[in-house]
Amino acid sequence: MTESFARSVRHNNWGTLVGDAPLNLGEIYDAYAPKLYRYIYHRLGDQALAEDLTSEVFARFLRAQVTPDNLAAFLYRMAHNLMVDHLRRRRGQPLEPLDDNLPAER
Repeated sequence: MTESFARSVRHNNWGTLVGDAPLNLGEIYDAYAPKLYRYIYHRLGDQALAEDLTSEVFARFLRAQVTPDNLAAFLYRMAHNLMVDHLRRRRGQPLEPLDDNLPAER
């Protein structure tokens, strides 16, 4: 997650998302970013990609300007969809070749 994105998120007020308590996007980010990062990283195994996709979840949430009934489900669904999109794009790309110097199993 980029630090500049994290800083900009902390200063935006977000409408009422839970009961009557207003939350700002910074609070949402602080609460869900680590969990979403672990969710994405566990499934894709790439730290940089997990950071990028986690940031993209919040960027899309900010652009959507919606008030979901279930915030956690909404964010995790966005993360899931981004991972699926990534895997679909990657499907047509050739796999990285293995190192010829790796020892063979016996």
